[in-house]
Amino acid sequence: MSLYASADLLAACKLYARRPAVDQAMPNESWYSFLTLAQGEVYPALFSRFPDLAYSTARQMTTDDGGYTYTFGVDADDAGNNPPNPGGVNSVRPMGHAEIFPDVRSIPDSPLVIGADYLFEGSLIRIPNSEPRLFPQGPWARFVVRPDTPISASVQPLLQPKNLRMLLVWKALESWASRPGSGASPIYYAKRYEDALQAAFVELATTYNRQASAGATATDRWHTALDLADTGFLNT
Repeated sequence: MSLYASADLLAACKLYARRPAVDQAMPNESWYSFLTLAQGEVYPALFSRFPDLAYSTARQMTTDDGGYTYTFGVDADDAGNNPPNPGGVNSVRPMGHAEIFPDVRSIPDSPLVIGADYLFEGSLIRIPNSEPRLFPQGPWARFVVRPDTPISASVQPLLQPKNLRMLLVWKALESWASRPGSGASPIYYAKRYEDALQAAFVELATTYNRQASAGATATDRWHTALDLADTGFLNT
C-alpha cells in the first residue's frame, strides 16, 4: 500500500480525531463517506486555480445526432449500462473549463474557439447555427474530471499529487466536528485545512506558471494566461 492511500487517510482521521481504531460510534464507512465528500470540495478549491494540473488524458468525444452535438462520455453511474447513455443524466460534465480540439495533432496549441466553433451545454457541446460538423479524427477534449467514485478501503482517492491528500483529512475532520452534538470544535481542523491549502497553492504555482508559457502559440486563455506571481502565492 502506497503512502496517502485510503487506509492511511482513515488512520490519520482517527488519529487527529482521537478516536479508537475499532469505533462503533464512528465506523470506517462513515469516515470514508466524509473523505469522499471532502474530495468533492477539495477538487474545485485546487483546480479552479490550477486546472491544467488535473486535466484528464485527452478523450475523443462522440456524436449520436450526426454531428450537431458531441458528448464527453459517461460517468461511473452509467459506465456499466449496455449501451451507455451519452448525453443523459449520468453523462460526464467537465468541472470548469474544457479545451476542445479538432484532432489529436492540434493538442495543445490549436483548440477550437468557444462561441465560434462550438457552444457548451452542460454535458455536451453544440455546433452553432444548427449545422452539423463532422470531425474525421475528433473532436478531442481535455478537462478536469469530477471525482465520482466513493473512497473506500478498496477504492483509492483520485487527488494528485498524492501528498495533497492530507487536505481530504483536514476537510473530513472539519465536517465530522461540525455535526450537531459532535462534541468537537471544527475550528482547529478548519485552520489546518486552510494552512494546507495555501501551502498547496505555493507548491503548485511554480509548475503552473511554467506550464502557462510552454505552448508554442501562448494564447491568452484564462487558465493559462494568469500570472500567479502577481497573486502573492509565490511570495507567501
